Amino acid sequence: MYKDTGAVDAASILLNLDDYCVLSSERHGATRSVLVEPINREAACPTCGVFSRRIQARPVHRVKDIDTGGKDLDLWVKKRRLVCLEESCKKKTFVQVTEQIP
Repeated sequence: MYKDTGAVDAASILLNLDDYCVLSSERHGATRSVLVEPINREAACPTCGVFSRRIQARPVHRVKDIDTGGKDLDLWVKKRRLVCLEESCKKKTFVQVTEQIP
């Protein structure tokens, strides 16, 4: 079956992470490490709801409990720590999350 991936990264479709793009993939012996990041560059502050694109940091987290079809795979996600642009908001920074990888 043919599926037109259009602007979506084909490797992300293989991982069933349509909201992410693959930045790198490396093999270390029998284990593969894949680094992904969210496609959407902005997110809403979980406290006040104001959208931000201003990045403070780019932390990398390892994703656990992912079904990989029995293969050894380390999945890492490069999230964005965004600055809340609302001056009256108590939450000054927040980490970008998605439904696929909270």
